[in-house]
Amino acid sequence: MLPARAEATPKQGHATFIVERSGQLIAHDHLQTLVTKEGEVFRESLRRLGGDFEDLDLEELLAAGAGRRELVDGSGTSLQLVYHAIPSLQWLFMCTVPTRGVLAVVERSFAEAFERAKAGDLSHRIADVGGELQALVEGFNDMSAAVGEVLAGKERALNQLEDSRRHARALFETAPVGLAVVSPEGVLRDVNPRLVRTLSQGSLETGGAGLLGRRVQDFAAPEAAGDLEALLAEAVASGQAGPLERTLARADGSTVPVRLLAHRLVRDGATFALTCVEDITEQRRLQTELLQTHKMQAVGRLASGIAHDFNNLLTVILGGASFLGMGAIDEDQRELVADIEDAAQHAAALTGQLLAFTRREVVQRRRVEVAGAIEQCQRLFARLLDHGIELHVEVAPELPAIRFDESQLIQIVMNLVLNARDAMPSGGRIELRAVTGSGPSGEPELHLSVRDDGEGMDADTYARIFEPFFTTKRTGTGLGLATIKDIVVAAGGRLSVESALGQGSVFTCCIPALGEAGVARASGGGAATRRRSLEGAVLLVVDDDPMVREMAVRILRRAGATVHFAANGREGIELLRGRQGPARGGVELVVCDLAMPGMSGREFADHVGAWPQPPAILFMSGYTDDAIVRQGVTTLLRKPFTPGALVQAVQGELAGR
Repeated sequence: MLPARAEATPKQGHATFIVERSGQLIAHDHLQTLVTKEGEVFRESLRRLGGDFEDLDLEELLAAGAGRRELVDGSGTSLQLVYHAIPSLQWLFMCTVPTRGVLAVVERSFAEAFERAKAGDLSHRIADVGGELQALVEGFNDMSAAVGEVLAGKERALNQLEDSRRHARALFETAPVGLAVVSPEGVLRDVNPRLVRTLSQGSLETGGAGLLGRRVQDFAAPEAAGDLEALLAEAVASGQAGPLERTLARADGSTVPVRLLAHRLVRDGATFALTCVEDITEQRRLQTELLQTHKMQAVGRLASGIAHDFNNLLTVILGGASFLGMGAIDEDQRELVADIEDAAQHAAALTGQLLAFTRREVVQRRRVEVAGAIEQCQRLFARLLDHGIELHVEVAPELPAIRFDESQLIQIVMNLVLNARDAMPSGGRIELRAVTGSGPSGEPELHLSVRDDGEGMDADTYARIFEPFFTTKRTGTGLGLATIKDIVVAAGGRLSVESALGQGSVFTCCIPALGEAGVARASGGGAATRRRSLEGAVLLVVDDDPMVREMAVRILRRAGATVHFAANGREGIELLRGRQGPARGGVELVVCDLAMPGMSGREFADHVGAWPQPPAILFMSGYTDDAIVRQGVTTLLRKPFTPGALVQAVQGELAGR
């Protein structure tokens, strides 16, 4: 605040001032005082002038707009009052002069300035006139500059306020979640486009007019309406409420899960609740998928443990059946033994499905000749297909080899053919074809297809056919096709299906062909010429399962080897310490289970491998993680195995030493 001058009375009658309608002094060329009490300085100045100035009616002057009046001050001096009103600001520009002659000069000098000021232009300045009027000119120019600054500041403030409002509106309109301005009673007063899309009411072009005026509670189920009312009331009372998850109804009758959060909002003097409405449909879907993943992990852990134990039992069953078949038995008994072996192989395929689906089966991709794998399957089909089923097999000549796990390829063929059988309960024809095809970019592929003329699939079944645990069979597991798809995709291939109700189905696996330089052939053909007889070989079998251990020892001893055995890794290490070196009849090869309690097969191999002249290691397992294989397990005999498979694997390892 600037101090008022000691002398407040206009000198020689000259004075210039600006006053508001209320009487508040805006500017005064003599006082230059900021007024805090309405009209105090101005009224004091008029009282000092005395006479007619004391009763001057500002309302009357504002109503007149412009003019002049002759007044007499307290000393009896006649003064001319010149005034101009600015209606938009409710201001009066006023000046006093002592004589009529001076009045004419003042009117001409100030007329243009008054007119510009009325139009809002305070940039005009009156030129110096000298003499007694110079002080009046300077006072007016000073007032114009001061008022101009005040108005410019107000304009800047208004512009900033408008920018802020536009920014806030843009944020409101483009927010990634639904926003609504809601009255305390729950009435929608303003909505953004995201909320319009969430509730599908009205159109974006009309700004969601279909929502405005409606109550938020109208979109909730009756039992949830009270929750929304409480949310709004709490937000208005305390400033914030939520979050609250509820389901709202759309215009088309569908529902949408949302999360609501409300904040108190004061706008134009009224109180509202700014309510955030977030569509959590995708979040719910991801939560469901995560829950399903956790369930699958639990199922995987359970299935892998069961499959491991089951494969151990199947190893013993296959070994026992093989030994029975070598004995002196009649034809009926031989057929029974063959049935036992076929059933055990089929059971092994089922455990393979579980392990492959839960990602716990060792995948050994090698060069595979498809024709040979299909030939193995055909021997099993003779016992598994009913008499009413006709199987037609077409294998193209010069069929390309693929890089695949042979046991998984056999599993795929078996599953697709048996699924085709189940789709034709009254009998029919199954076509198994293996031909050379072309991939999306023209690269060579193996196209393996199975066609049936069964009942086919409706649209709902077709949409869920590869969904885990989905099955249309009374006793099905729902894992077969899901597992096949996972295996094929993991090998870089594709699995497709064509089906229509009443027209049968065709499943086609497209697997990339393998070039001659792609992968070395599996040890089966070339290795056979390098197999070594087990006569005189010294071996060690390490397995925690006594039945598997005894069966492996029996098989290898029958093949002519000297076989020692141990129930765990530490026992095996102690046995090896006493027999290390050729002079002591050292062990040449250890057949070791990979998954054992205490010391695992991998840990056993690492320990023994650090010795001078360590024995070779042949791992065997009913299951393991691919990660373990990547850690260095390069040779693995998969359980369940037949006696012949065990002997061949051991011969191959010894030949490679």
